[in-house]
Amino acid sequence: MPPTPTWRLKALTARTLHLLAEPVSGCDNVRVALSTRVRHPLTVVLKSWTLVLDPDRAGLWDLFLGSRLLLRRAAYREIKNSGRVASETELRTWTKMAVDELIRRYPKILLLDGLHHPDVCTEPPLIEWTEAPFERLNAAQLKDSIHLLHVPKVEFHGSEQDMVLLVEAIETGRFPLETFAELPGLHVATLPVQLSVAHTLNPRMEHIEEFLTRKQDVQQTLINCYKRKSEGLFEAQANPRRLFSGMHLDTTRLARAAVARRTGKRVKLFRSRAHDYQRLFDPFQHLVVRGTDLNSLFSGPAGRPRWSAQGEAIMAAVFQKLGTDYSVFAFRDRLLTCGDGRQVYLHLPTKVKDYTDPFDAAFWNHLAHALDPDDGGFPGERAGLATIQLRTLVKEVERIAKVLEHPYRTIMLSSVHGMPTGSEFQDSSFLIATAEMLEQQLEMVHEQYAGRRIDTDFVYVCQDVKDHGRPGGRVIDLPTL
Repeated sequence: MPPTPTWRLKALTARTLHLLAEPVSGCDNVRVALSTRVRHPLTVVLKSWTLVLDPDRAGLWDLFLGSRLLLRRAAYREIKNSGRVASETELRTWTKMAVDELIRRYPKILLLDGLHHPDVCTEPPLIEWTEAPFERLNAAQLKDSIHLLHVPKVEFHGSEQDMVLLVEAIETGRFPLETFAELPGLHVATLPVQLSVAHTLNPRMEHIEEFLTRKQDVQQTLINCYKRKSEGLFEAQANPRRLFSGMHLDTTRLARAAVARRTGKRVKLFRSRAHDYQRLFDPFQHLVVRGTDLNSLFSGPAGRPRWSAQGEAIMAAVFQKLGTDYSVFAFRDRLLTCGDGRQVYLHLPTKVKDYTDPFDAAFWNHLAHALDPDDGGFPGERAGLATIQLRTLVKEVERIAKVLEHPYRTIMLSSVHGMPTGSEFQDSSFLIATAEMLEQQLEMVHEQYAGRRIDTDFVYVCQDVKDHGRPGGRVIDLPTL
């Protein structure tokens, strides 16, 4: 029985896994994806430079072994082009060569553990061109919250029926659904989507870079606008001036007053204020959590205007220049109609950037893939419910608040698509309930961070929700398109 890896891959971020794999593979396009459903502990997908590992079974040794095996991409492609399949002998030879190369380059690497460690297993890992075999969803997984994994150019065999099984589980009550007293009749299934992409610039980013270059003036306007809203008073030490009269007595000069009585010379016994306050912008004190409803990039129901994908790039560039902590989510939510007529709201959030991640090529490539107009093959109609999406952003603010105390917090949401026309969630009673729940969420956020600045002025909602807001409340003043 192979030992359990002591180095848990699931404890490492996607960026850390990439940084570990890149120098070993010699390729900056390498991608590392983790999934407990992958059939083999380590699958090497050569065409897309991808490693798929089971974090419960694989260890750091497996990560480095797979990274080194990516160098056999050219040899595998030559075999594939010749019309034959790589033999077991060739796979073992490649694995033996990879092990020898690792030991020669990193003599202490044998101290790491993994299922394919040469002291444990001599079998080669699974090496494929485009496929990564997956296990089917089972009943135990459907009872818990699950994540969806999307890796461009990788085919997950065994996952083709995931959506069918998921819909069946929802219809039969085997998948947990949330309900809200404020929104009667609404059932919500939350399925986080993990997007694994290369950490280098994608060619599709070229036109975005050109666009950002042309829109430097727009970026500067937004930067100035945010700074004006977010400047704080900072105490600065000043050099006090000596005065003949004033309100602040300088006790260090009282001895001179006695001498002055004898000489008749006037002495400046007062001073100006010892401290000054200046309006400054300190980016390290600011946290911005942004969410975008990707359905808002399309024309909404009844001819509603759509959000601009290029606008997302501008916002990212603005906060990159400002230097604030910046966390980004993308939502591709759907409204699913079950066989029994029930409608379930599928909340599909993708975390594009954590506040600790830098604005590097990995982020911009991740953003480009996240803004892809492809619907991802998810069932149902495009839908956007601002209350559910705002809740995800508020949870992110609360999570970060446990680690860092930012005096200034900003929540930004672009959700102007709304619910599909013709659904039961488009009548006035539901829109009023939605606006009221959104009102309560905003009030709760401002109460929770009372005494610390929290800005929700950049929460964009669809016109229907705004029109049904409480008179004099926050929702009716929210911006829209």
